[in-house]
Amino acid sequence: MAGLDPRTFPLLMISAMYENGGNTTQRLLDGHPELFVYPFESQIGTRAVQDHLTSMYPVKYRWPEFLLSATPSGDYAAIIDEEGKVRARTPFVSKFREYPMDFSDDDRRKRYLELLNGVPRSRPANVAAFFAATFDAWKDVRRSGAEKVYVGYSPALTVDAELVLLNIPLAARLAAHGVGREGTACQEHISPVRPIGHLHSGELGTDLRSTEPLELLRGHGLGG
Repeated sequence: MAGLDPRTFPLLMISAMYENGGNTTQRLLDGHPELFVYPFESQIGTRAVQDHLTSMYPVKYRWPEFLLSATPSGDYAAIIDEEGKVRARTPFVSKFREYPMDFSDDDRRKRYLELLNGVPRSRPANVAAFFAATFDAWKDVRRSGAEKVYVGYSPALTVDAELVLLNIPLAARLAAHGVGREGTACQEHISPVRPIGHLHSGELGTDLRSTEPLELLRGHGLGG
């Protein structure tokens, strides 16, 4: 991916607390020819996240914060990504160790730095480079050549929905719930937003039940 620009980075983040269908929704989307679906939980948070919600939600599930004094290399190291880094660096202790995966965290770090070369340092650029570098470095990932959108899943990211949408204007949030219509952070006050989201008829926001992902994609030109 040349000329990485977080303002046009197509990111769909799924958010649902445990046992509410988020991981299931992610798996339903995995393998779609037009999607790059992150293979683990998207634990993109950093330990620099410190606010009134820190005691409620693990920081690995939050929208990341990066130290002003850090470097791009330090930013990459700060991204927790526990499941991904454990699988890459110590696969024998990973719960995903039985799944074959030709993936090196060192290769991803190298590609991450290449993507950010000449790009102003920012949180959205770091997140976009993290997702893009993952699939650039993953050697045996199945590719269709038609991928358009990056998909991640983080249980608690919905609490940071406004930051996500402000940082990456082409992002969308899909909130999957065990019971539809549960309250979620809404997009209606966020501008500019050109989301790859789906609006319920007569409602504002992207509060989708886990049974609706295909309708979301069909409604935005992603063929099944």
